[in-house]
Amino acid sequence: MFKGFNLEGFDEGFIKPKYRAELIERGTTVTAANQADVQRTLATIATNKAVLDGAKIQESWFPQVTADVFLSHSHSNEDLILMLAGWLDDRFGLKSFVDSAIWGYAGTLLRTIDDKYCWQRESETYNYQLRNKSTSHVHMMLTTALGMMIHKTECLLFVNTPEAIATSEVVAGPQTYSPWIYAELTMAGIVEEVEPDRLNEKLMKFAAKGMITENDEWDGVLYTIRHLDRLQRITRQTLHDWGNKCEVRGEEALDVFYEIAAE
Repeated sequence: MFKGFNLEGFDEGFIKPKYRAELIERGTTVTAANQADVQRTLATIATNKAVLDGAKIQESWFPQVTADVFLSHSHSNEDLILMLAGWLDDRFGLKSFVDSAIWGYAGTLLRTIDDKYCWQRESETYNYQLRNKSTSHVHMMLTTALGMMIHKTECLLFVNTPEAIATSEVVAGPQTYSPWIYAELTMAGIVEEVEPDRLNEKLMKFAAKGMITENDEWDGVLYTIRHLDRLQRITRQTLHDWGNKCEVRGEEALDVFYEIAAE
């Protein structure tokens, strides 16, 4: 990852109503290839082997995935994020990695393993100890794979919506009920920033020119996000300015975005 951004105030009003469905469809197409790769590999995981290959399972989450922008968000905002992914592809030719497009497969993989190795025919129940083990393995593999994808992707956008960040009176910092958002933002806060080669090349050219609540029900777990302040705060206006001013596509469009975000 080179740059991370905390995108605040983004909603469907960013796109004119007549274009929303079209961009959602485009965003769905952008992520479809990644989903198809995962689906193909999941079908081969549950074999008769007593020991599964964790490395191969982990690699199957994102095989040969190439993306410019990692979109971290609440699953409740899926259509909004697909619309954003469609806009990034349509306007700039930038490919997005939509994390929620993969989260759902954690449950599919877990059920596949549990049905094969944890189901007890006699009692028609799952073995509790084995289920704990399978859950910990699957979630650890997915979390690690997400971290590797964040490191690999040049730009991370956390779409900060009311669904993503919980409203709380606790002053410890921003909080979320999503363990995936918590994990992604924590990793985004600690991964090394890797400058793209093209920016190093530009710097060399410049240098050559002499230029440089309390109840009985369980509502979930709240995670305090410690590294959100490392992500630069931007708004939907930043995206508007980018869309209006940028005259290039592809990776160079990200360079323009970084310049606008820094203003």
